[in-house]
Order: sequence, then structure tokens, then C-alpha cells
Amino acid sequence: MGIATPEIADGGIKVSWDAVDSATGYALYRSVDGGDWLQIKPDEDALYIEDTFYIDENVESGKAYAYAVAVVINESRGILNTDNAPVIKYIAPAKITGAINGSNYSKISWAAVEGAVSYDVYRADDIENAQETLIGTVDSQQLSYIDNSVEAGKTYVYTIKVNDGEKTSVSSDGFKHTFLTIPQIKSIANAYGGITFT
Repeated sequence: MGIATPEIADGGIKVSWDAVDSATGYALYRSVDGGDWLQIKPDEDALYIEDTFYIDENVESGKAYAYAVAVVINESRGILNTDNAPVIKYIAPAKITGAINGSNYSKISWAAVEGAVSYDVYRADDIENAQETLIGTVDSQQLSYIDNSVEAGKTYVYTIKVNDGEKTSVSSDGFKHTFLTIPQIKSIANAYGGITFT
């Protein structure tokens, strides 16, 4: 058997493989950054995986992972073939940390992601539909984006995707932000008992 196909998914790396007739389970192995092959246990009480996929949540952004699987029939494990096992570099999703309003813009900020080359910024103008549009791309040194095409009183949903030069991460969680204009003081005058602002 041997070949297990990995892909970046929500929560980590999803690994899938073809089903084998009469199999009672599958033994999944992993190599990190070209290191030793170690078996992944689905939980403390189980050695083998019954499904034909597994989501590996124990991953770190910027590291490379390879997977191989051996078929299990009645507790007897088949040969583990790690030749030509596909390798995938995991890129974690970004986490938006906040947003502030300026005079005519909103500034969106997020935390740095290990292995990032650039960040794609998406915006949904309709929070019900959440149809995303790419509004900008910044390099990995920049952890914020100024959106100057906002309208007063309107709520937007922002998401970030991380690029490592070869592929893109899953989207960050959507971040809702309402653009509110900053009131402009037109005049200041002395008044009885204090100062009047208009």
C-alpha cells in the first residue's frame, strides 16, 4: 500500500488513502522534516485507524510532513512502503488580531505565521452571503492592511490566506468590522461654564 495523500485542511493536514478489501484498519506513519517514521495513534486506546482518512492536528507551520500507511487485517500489519511518499509543507492559517478605523479607512492586523512569504487579504461586503473578494496582497514583513474603499456604517468580513511561495493556507476565521467615520470638530468656543464643541 504505502501512498497516503496529504492536503492542508481546517485544523491541520488531512491525509487520505484508498480502501483495501478485508482491511480491519490502517496504520498511519509520519515523518517530519525528513526524520524518522513514527506511527500516529488516533487516540490513547487505539493503535489503528478505521477510516480511510485522518486529520493530523499535531502540526507546526513551516515544517514538512510526509505520510505512509500500512493495511491491517485482524491485528496483522502489512508492509509499510515509504518510497515516494508525498511531502507537504504545512502553513497555518493567520489569526486576525484586530481592526481600527481611520479618517477614511479601516486597518486590519494579524499575527505573523511561520513560513509565510506573503498574505492575501479578502473582504466580504455582504455578511449574510460572505462572498469573498481579494482586495490586496502584502509581503511577510507587513502584518496589517489598510482598506480605503470602505463606506461609513457598513460592516465587512475580513479573512487572510497565507502563501509560502508554493501554496496557500486555508482561510483565517472571518473577522467582522464596521467602518465608522471619526467626527470632525469644526469649531471650539468659550461658553458659560465650559467650552462648546461643534
